[in-house]
This record gives sequence, C-alpha cells and structure tokens, in this order.
Amino acid sequence: FILSMRTRVRGRKLEMEQIERLDAVGRQCHSLLNAGGKLLTLSGSEQALAVISEGNRVVHNLPPWPEELFPRGLLRVGNKIIVGAGIAKDVRSQRHGSDTVLAIFCLDKQRFVGIQKLGEFGNTCAMLEI
Repeated sequence: FILSMRTRVRGRKLEMEQIERLDAVGRQCHSLLNAGGKLLTLSGSEQALAVISEGNRVVHNLPPWPEELFPRGLLRVGNKIIVGAGIAKDVRSQRHGSDTVLAIFCLDKQRFVGIQKLGEFGNTCAMLEI
C-alpha cells in the first residue's frame, strides 16, 4: 500500500517516485480510513476489510455472495463501516452493469452484520455520506 508519492512532469512523461509504503496492509487496496485509532482498508484480492492496530492486522472477509466481490468504497457512519463492492471480473467491461452491494461492518461487534444489493450499477469507487 503506497501512502505517498512524489511526481514531476518531464516533457510529456510523468515520473513518479515512491516516498512511503506500508507492507502487509493488503493487496489491491482501495480506500483508507482511521476509525478510533485503527487503520481500515479494503484488500481487494482477499475480498476483505483489513483492520490494522498497533502493528496487528485482522482480516474480515466480506459476507457470502453468489459471485466473487471486489470491495472498493469505504465509509464510516456512527459505529458502522459501510463497504461498497462490485463483482470481481478480470475484464473491466464485464464489471459495468454487474451487482453493486453494500456490506455493513459493526465496529462494536467486529464483524459484518449484513449485506444488501443496491442494483446493477457495477463496482463502486467511493462513497460519501450526504
């Protein structure tokens, strides 16, 4: 998981230099959230929410779904973490129009407590509480 990068443009080329990296956070990570001193991220290849606290990493797998899910959006609402996910497809065009779901993680219980289909809108990218 890369936390920061330095970039510069030379002519028509963008050059990037990695500044800071956290290993063992997750693979194919999306979103990053601080919840009560714990770092939360979505590990796409593990289909999981990863919770990192004081050097320990705990993985919470997404609830069962008929097809493999890929988590991409993360939002905190009170003591709940809302995880947005879509269907994991190797071909990007197959993701469009596939299931869009929200999985609900309870911080108090430290487990997923529900999952709900929103429709067939494809993978989420980010979520915003309005």
